[in-house]
Amino acid sequence: MSGTSYDWFVQLFPWIADVVPWLVAAKGFFDKIESLALFLGLLWVVRLLKKERLKLSSLIDDLGQRVDTSAQIANAAREAAETAMSRPANGSMQTQVGSTANWEIIREDWQQTRDRLELAISKIKHKATRAKYGKINRYSYADVINQLREDGQLRSEKAWMALLNMNHRFLALRTRTNNIGPHEVHEFKSWLRDVNGQLPKLPHPPAPQAQAGQMLQAAE
Repeated sequence: MSGTSYDWFVQLFPWIADVVPWLVAAKGFFDKIESLALFLGLLWVVRLLKKERLKLSSLIDDLGQRVDTSAQIANAAREAAETAMSRPANGSMQTQVGSTANWEIIREDWQQTRDRLELAISKIKHKATRAKYGKINRYSYADVINQLREDGQLRSEKAWMALLNMNHRFLALRTRTNNIGPHEVHEFKSWLRDVNGQLPKLPHPPAPQAQAGQMLQAAE
């Protein structure tokens, strides 16, 4: 249909000729508004996707750290099991019962201390700092303790030395659990008192981090 077919309409309503340019201008304006809204919407979607990507990346990093840490704990549990299996069962039944009770006291104290060390690691806010601990072997906690000291997470020198002594004594006693006297329990308890107040307390019931000590306890 040609444009002249509307001449009769314009003649009938002459003011239409004045309105048409405004309508055309308005259409152009709304087209620009629509384009701007579309552009802003795309920016919002891109920003949202970027934010979700960062969240996903953070979750993957945290998962990787947990896997590394779990692998170290599992290795420690396996080595502890091998040590327990190879330990000779000598001595009289009466001696074994008495000394085993002393060993159980020391083992339980060290288990809770290890769990508190893992809890302290989990509370480190800086991701890169926290990630280092996933690579540290857990058979001995000496490297973990020294790293916490280096990272400023263990400020008390007395507690630092007490933790190193507890770790060393635990590793030494685990090969002779049938011959542990009350004086060794007393010494271990004195080191534990030096540590208390310097490490976070375990929640009740135990948090997932406490599984580290539970795994080692089951293996020993």
